[in-house]
Amino acid sequence: MSNKYSVNFSIKRDDLTESIIGGTKLRLLEYVLKDAVNQGITDLITIGDIYSNQCRIVTQLTKKFDMNAHLFINSNGQNYGSSMEENLFISYLAGASITYLSGNDWKFYSLKVERLKKQLIKNKRMPLFIQSGIAGLPGSLGIIKMVREYGLLLDPYYCLIPMLGTINLIEKKIIKSGSNILFIMTGQPYGLFSNRTELLRMVKNT
Repeated sequence: MSNKYSVNFSIKRDDLTESIIGGTKLRLLEYVLKDAVNQGITDLITIGDIYSNQCRIVTQLTKKFDMNAHLFINSNGQNYGSSMEENLFISYLAGASITYLSGNDWKFYSLKVERLKKQLIKNKRMPLFIQSGIAGLPGSLGIIKMVREYGLLLDPYYCLIPMLGTINLIEKKIIKSGSNILFIMTGQPYGLFSNRTELLRMVKNT
């Protein structure tokens, strides 16, 4: 692309980090998890909606660090079952304990979280609650660490549209020849999982 359009085009791979696709959320959680491991945490609890990247990444990381994941999901009164959205589906496959909340239950989710934490502590577990957005110093450190990654997958939802828009601006000379362009790629290839109902049936039968 640099040669074709006479620009210096670079891509920051913020959609791929190590073995888990997650970008910025994974960078934040990298430090949260290190702190949790040092504390001897056994269970991670977090919240989100049915599309939550954070819930999926937390669940995947618990498998890597031999922990358990507990998710409180804002379901808006629906029971998704096998039609659950992509990120939630991945969390389910990875073994997360998923609790759907709606209405006042979601509004006061903190009460549910505290109840679960007390139950886990009673069972001699050490839980950690990770707030939505991964607030706090350990998570903030993840933003500071920027690592170069290689490889490219333009998913049609998050990356292809802005990439085509960038090319359009170059072709219209709005972005001038010789410009330095940094494209921060935050794609979500998990969103390409379209046959999750059939896959779920196969998993249940194994």
